Amino acid sequence: MRPRLEKLTIRGFKTIHELASFELGALTVLIGPNGAGKTNLISFFRLLSWSLAAPGQLQRYVASEGGGSAILHDGPTRTREIECVLSLRTEAGLNEY
Repeated sequence: MRPRLEKLTIRGFKTIHELASFELGALTVLIGPNGAGKTNLISFFRLLSWSLAAPGQLQRYVASEGGGSAILHDGPTRTREIECVLSLRTEAGLNEY
């Protein structure tokens, strides 16, 4: 069994103030008006991908997005950090990171 992302929580990333316990199925379709955060949800997965790729890649991602102020929800005076919880289903059960 391949690990499967079941649930996602994001706080403080770009236009996403808080996305709590967003459940993902085998196929998840994002539908919403312009400005709803669909693209920023996809960008969050880019951030994860870059940060896991190799040492120093997270800094390159942040720079490519315009710096830390550009990826923090409403900037650094309002948001001090980005938080996330990933719930992965594996053969051993549900694991949260």
